[in-house]
Amino acid sequence: MLAFIGIALLVSNLLMAVQIIPVAGMRDPLKLPAYLQQLLASVAMIPGFLIAGIWALRRFDHLPAYTLGLTPIGPWVRGLLGGLCLGAAAAVALVLIYTGGGLATFVLREPMPGLPALAVVVASLLVIAVAEELVFRGYLFQTLLRGIGPLATVLLMALLFAAWSMQGGKVTPLAFTNQLLFGVLLGLLYLRTGALWLPIGVHGGWNIAAYLLGLPTTGLFAPLPPLFTPHYTITAGLLPLVGPHGESIIAGLFLALLGFFSYSRQGLSLASYWWEWRSLQLSQNQPICWDFAIDGRYYQWKLQVRDQQE
Repeated sequence: MLAFIGIALLVSNLLMAVQIIPVAGMRDPLKLPAYLQQLLASVAMIPGFLIAGIWALRRFDHLPAYTLGLTPIGPWVRGLLGGLCLGAAAAVALVLIYTGGGLATFVLREPMPGLPALAVVVASLLVIAVAEELVFRGYLFQTLLRGIGPLATVLLMALLFAAWSMQGGKVTPLAFTNQLLFGVLLGLLYLRTGALWLPIGVHGGWNIAAYLLGLPTTGLFAPLPPLFTPHYTITAGLLPLVGPHGESIIAGLFLALLGFFSYSRQGLSLASYWWEWRSLQLSQNQPICWDFAIDGRYYQWKLQVRDQQE
């Protein structure tokens, strides 16, 4: 894990420097807009953590690259698109709860931003979701699964994810709890699907829909205002519970999703420990070689796995 972290940070920082030099010139990179800093960091982290993860899988775990869970194998399109729809549907459900319960109204902002600019922001939010899933549900998460088990891994990485998401946002107990529950949900989705596509879709779908609808997006920055502006109609005493940065309703929504995916019959069994990939360990399929000589001539004999078993 330490070797993986070192390679991932080295490659990511090199790519970050390559991006910042033409963008920032000789200026201080920290003076760049927060949104641009976040986007450039995400663009650099994706290849950095991907390259380091594949290298570590091959070098230490003797597993093929696709076990990282981010290769176009299997129903990956369905997982990504289904996750995007599910994440967006959760944000829309939250808005319906607010409006149906008389807690808030959502007013369409005028003038609306142009579609090209809006598309760039939406694509950027998806890129950020990919980077965060590679960091928090990628090789580190998957290695911890094999070392300390699923429960401790999901909770530990969810705590780190929540702490990361609090950067630049207003830290409240409910906001941190919501991010913690979201991290647990994303970890559970990886366990049930065996790939990162569904967690990426849910993560990106939630962020995109929450931004467009004007819901608070802790730890995210956007250069454009959202499409809708929420106007809360609740009393000041209830505002800390259901208003911006303190949504107890979001916590209930995430708990409902956790219950659904925990007891759903779809996907991989939570008791299967499939992530050990024992049948794919390359070390089990390596032939054993012997070098020997007969009358001055040298030979090499490779004994295949099936012969070893016999």
